[in-house]
Amino acid sequence: VSKPRILFLQSGSDLPASLGPWGEAGGYAVEMLSPAEVEVLEVIPGDVDVVAVEHTSSGVDGLATLKRLALPSPSIPFIFVTEPGQEETAVEALQMGAVDYLLCDAESPHFELFPATINQALQRKRLLEEKRETEAALRESEDRYRTVFESSADAIMLLDARGFLDCNNATLALFGYPDRESFIGCHPADLSPDLQSEGADSRIEADKRLAQAFTEGSCRFKWLHQRRDGRAFHAEVWLTAFSLNQRPVLQATVRDITEQVQAEEAIREANEFLSTVIETCATAIFTVDEARR
Repeated sequence: VSKPRILFLQSGSDLPASLGPWGEAGGYAVEMLSPAEVEVLEVIPGDVDVVAVEHTSSGVDGLATLKRLALPSPSIPFIFVTEPGQEETAVEALQMGAVDYLLCDAESPHFELFPATINQALQRKRLLEEKRETEAALRESEDRYRTVFESSADAIMLLDARGFLDCNNATLALFGYPDRESFIGCHPADLSPDLQSEGADSRIEADKRLAQAFTEGSCRFKWLHQRRDGRAFHAEVWLTAFSLNQRPVLQATVRDITEQVQAEEAIREANEFLSTVIETCATAIFTVDEARR
């Protein structure tokens, strides 16, 4: 495993001779750039893990170096190293993007804190990289979900206990709404007749179903919905609970099953009619198989 690379940008030439051994003891490699090299440096190399910027009253202006090099390298932590008595300058460096600072000079024992400060900067860099990776994975997951959400032929919507938060185009087509803005904020009862098929109040029953889904994680049921123009239709509804940005929400999937319900009703009526005919017919009616049994 390669050692973390620390780039030290010198302002003057009076540095502790023990800086190299401290770097070795800390498990990283320190590369020193002289003031002349610092002044012509245009960009921090990509394989550098931490940059230490020195600032002295008689040398290269560390604040100018920080301003010039830190902004183009947001993923690399910068440490500001300056003389005792330069606390206000160090605070200014923090405001410009440095993650930490050290007050020391060639004779200062505080320079022994350099390895610990470097380790903290490396830990900060790892945490930021992990955060970026997590955020990238989350964005990728959200992009995949959005693709499925938008391309689904089923009406899919997101809602909480108060109403709808989002919907796909299939939802707008199913319920007859022109755009998301006019749909978002509606309650499921607003997309239903006042009463369900069995006579139950739609608002009360809808709230019960939402509470059940939040409590149990999911639920599936048949529902009488209503389009924006007032036409009612039978639907099958799936509710699934999940967390979105640390907020409990439901995904609702709605399918129009009116034709299925009408077909089932037609079969039921046909069976009832046939049963009535058989029961009231004066002629004997019986069935036989191919063997005439």
